[in-house]
Amino acid sequence: PHDLPLEAAVLGAALLEARALRKALELLADPDIFYQPGNRLIWEAARTVFQAGQQVDMLTVMRQLREAGTLETAGGIQAIHQLTSKVTGGANIEAHIRILQQLYGRRLTMQAGRKLLTMAADDTVDMFDLFADAQNDLSRLTRAISTKRTVTAASLYDETIEQIARACATSGLTGIPTGWHDLDQLTGGWPPGHLILLAARPGMGKTTAALSFARQAALEFGRRVLFVSLEMPARELMVKLVATEANRTTFELAHGKLLGGVSEAYEIGATAHRVKSDRLLIDPSSSLTVGQLRARAAELKAEPAGLDMIFVDYVQLFKADSKGLSREEQVAEVSRGLKALALELDLPVMALAQLNRKAEERGDKRPQTSDLRESGQLEQDADVIIFPWRGEIYGIEHYDQADKNSPPMPTAGTVLLDFAKHRNGPVGEVILRCDIARGHFADLPEPAWTWKPPQERPVADHTLTTASQFEEEPA
Repeated sequence: PHDLPLEAAVLGAALLEARALRKALELLADPDIFYQPGNRLIWEAARTVFQAGQQVDMLTVMRQLREAGTLETAGGIQAIHQLTSKVTGGANIEAHIRILQQLYGRRLTMQAGRKLLTMAADDTVDMFDLFADAQNDLSRLTRAISTKRTVTAASLYDETIEQIARACATSGLTGIPTGWHDLDQLTGGWPPGHLILLAARPGMGKTTAALSFARQAALEFGRRVLFVSLEMPARELMVKLVATEANRTTFELAHGKLLGGVSEAYEIGATAHRVKSDRLLIDPSSSLTVGQLRARAAELKAEPAGLDMIFVDYVQLFKADSKGLSREEQVAEVSRGLKALALELDLPVMALAQLNRKAEERGDKRPQTSDLRESGQLEQDADVIIFPWRGEIYGIEHYDQADKNSPPMPTAGTVLLDFAKHRNGPVGEVILRCDIARGHFADLPEPAWTWKPPQERPVADHTLTTASQFEEEPA
């Protein structure tokens, strides 16, 4: 489906009137909306001229086409003259562009349908790959035919005031609660549309922490969450969840080290029955692309129960949808895809990530954003970056204290969550009690979070509170 006279009318108006050009630049994101190849070349030339800060008209566009060596391919000088000679103005350009978008959408739908039919008939094609392709085609179609319109401050004002009022009514809690007061005070909960990066070296307890966040959201606050693990089997994750609920160590349950034997195992089954919940979804795929995840998540979101949060363990194990990329380019594509997923479904996505060994070469063993493995894109895309840090793993017995007159606080039985990046919120640190073996986290007896503006915050500025007697076993 196409309409060549309508394409000519849109291009002619854009070359004649500045207002029509601005409207076309706003609405025509994809040059493929033009069916005729020559029209695509003319529009790309017009955009190039505009981006160079020059006046866009028939002469400057012809000059750009000539420099690019595509003037004759676009139809030559006569074709461009005809575009402008048959147009009297651009009063109807928006309506004309909307029609072209609809026609383009139909072409994309037909192409996608033919491709999916071919893939479905091929027994060698994995169905999850087919679903991922379908989701990618649907996303492309959505982008092609819909453009978010600019809104006025007046239209957003009432909604914004309501949002502020809700935040005040809930003591600043606007996202999904974390389950810990000190953490909620700093974050306001996990906000929708945000990509939250939980990054650490092995042994810091990032999987245990993420699983605990998921458990809190699902079991304590009734949210439906998806936990995607590319590293750990589903049964192993369930053992961790049951251990936390039953106050046992993962080792005891996984290796049958229960003093009461079989009878105690069934008692634990009764004690930990809350974990048997439909609100906690586990996807133990050993190989997954972001496209496949987006397809699955969109399907879950569309169900009556919906979907409220996604956890991913971990970023560097994801495969890129594109082929032939370097490892750094793959991680960058995955990072952008996860951020797009959070925005598309309007929910928080917590992604775990590995750090390189640079942190362990520093005296204080503290990680920095530059330690993110294989991609600086992760740092750019993430709205929140959290570094879980357990000093006792490195033989560091006490936290550095800001107040030298205070008694030193032991690191044993605690985890420090360092918010190195926090879009729309303060950077800072939260210290929680932790028992990694049982998957337990808890607030300290006194408020245990602090923040300062980034430019004023010392490198080692830790909140010191009363030492914890929380039971701790090796991870």
